[in-house]
Amino acid sequence: ETVRAESNCLADIFLMSERLPEPYASRMKALCKEYATTVISHEWPLMAKGHMSMDARTIAVALFRSLHDFEPTTEAEKAVYPAILEMVRQVWDNRRGRAHTAEFGIAAIQWIALILGSIVTVVLVGMYAVDDKTVQAVAVGLATSVIALNLYLVFLFGYPFRGEMSVSERPFQIDID
Repeated sequence: ETVRAESNCLADIFLMSERLPEPYASRMKALCKEYATTVISHEWPLMAKGHMSMDARTIAVALFRSLHDFEPTTEAEKAVYPAILEMVRQVWDNRRGRAHTAEFGIAAIQWIALILGSIVTVVLVGMYAVDDKTVQAVAVGLATSVIALNLYLVFLFGYPFRGEMSVSERPFQIDID
């Protein structure tokens, strides 16, 4: 959702910047395209390793600063200027949210709690007094399987930019296209 929101704001900036005079319109459009391209080509592979691209960050900051010296004069410029600034702020906020998720994932203490809870559950299931050892082994195996699947899901959702269920860069690719 954060990636989609960031991408949507970037597309809005691109389209709304048409209402700005030159050279601001061209500069904003170029920065939007450069940012999306850098996010896809450089940052996405880095996020799988828990890192972010300083190049993409630099472009995001340039996008933020690109209208510092702009003073709206027409009514259209006065209407679109605050909207663009708000969209730029939202791109930055969504980028920070994406960065936090990519860099930190699930805290070590959460993993410790999950794994200890899993061990306790398996031990308790194994302690059930069942005469048939096969039935007891099946119960322990099923409990272990459910716990392992849940831990795997926690891993997949806790690190959304890694693995086979990773978040796609497609929203940014659509923006570029």
